Amino acid sequence: MSQSIGRNNVLLIFGIRVRYKTLAEGTFYCPHEGGDRSYRKRQARRWFTFFFIPLIPLKVLGEFIECQSCQSTYDQKVLTMPTAAAMMDNLANAMRQAVVSMITADGAIEDAEKEMGLEVMQRYTDTPYTMANLEEDLKDLKHGDLSGQLSNVAGMLNDPGKESLLVACVEIAAADGSIDEREMAQIEKAGAALGLTPVHLKGVILQAKEHLGLA
Repeated sequence: MSQSIGRNNVLLIFGIRVRYKTLAEGTFYCPHEGGDRSYRKRQARRWFTFFFIPLIPLKVLGEFIECQSCQSTYDQKVLTMPTAAAMMDNLANAMRQAVVSMITADGAIEDAEKEMGLEVMQRYTDTPYTMANLEEDLKDLKHGDLSGQLSNVAGMLNDPGKESLLVACVEIAAADGSIDEREMAQIEKAGAALGLTPVHLKGVILQAKEHLGLA
């Protein structure tokens, strides 16, 4: 918005303009493009202008997030969503804990279970994961209830993803030829943490056992 006043052949032009300022930059998950993208945190502010030159800052109208790829704009709450890279890291870390918990559930660490655990980890991480990494995790990660770890990633998995993770737990437990009560208890806790109903959980376990020739 601008106005002009002519007086004694002198043209005075003044007005109000909205200007945008970049406050910060980073990486976020863009809902429109469905992936990690660069963003700018932008601030909109009114300025008093004279001869189209901004001179006096006025009211801040607000701040928003702008995707540098598609230029879509979002409320700042979009930054609370984890990036795809962070979600994959969370899933890989949850699987590391799951592998350790399943290998150690029956109190005996078998080579066959470690081999299966390594195979499972290679499915769930894009970064190299070797037997040496697994041996370190077996020493450093505490065996325990998987509920907390798997609850954190349940929201990022659809039903087939949850089933695949649970089947991986069954495969590790069964790698030594059988699944004992302690291992089954861990598998059932894992399924509950992933949000599977008791009927769904029982069906996935039964199907996995049948596939492994244990039913």
